[in-house]
Amino acid sequence: MADAYSRLHQQGWAHSIEIWQENRLAGGLYGLAIGRAFFGESMFSRQTNASKAAMLAFVSANGLERLRDSGLPGRVASPGQSGCIAHATQ
Repeated sequence: MADAYSRLHQQGWAHSIEIWQENRLAGGLYGLAIGRAFFGESMFSRQTNASKAAMLAFVSANGLERLRDSGLPGRVASPGQSGCIAHATQ
């Protein structure tokens, strides 16, 4: 799986987003950008909501809008739940 994601990253499809707090890795997520959509999954959170912050930072930095997250309307999924999906705004 790691080799596959490494190849996808080299091709520009896979992304890993990290959140750092006071020089310490606080959390992050990984996912695939396909066309104008991003499908992400929480990696881990050492700080509360760090992987959620990573998703929101990636979405904001890439002009995306959060579409769905684990079927929980209005919030980003908690770690351990299925991934988040975002799409580019027009």
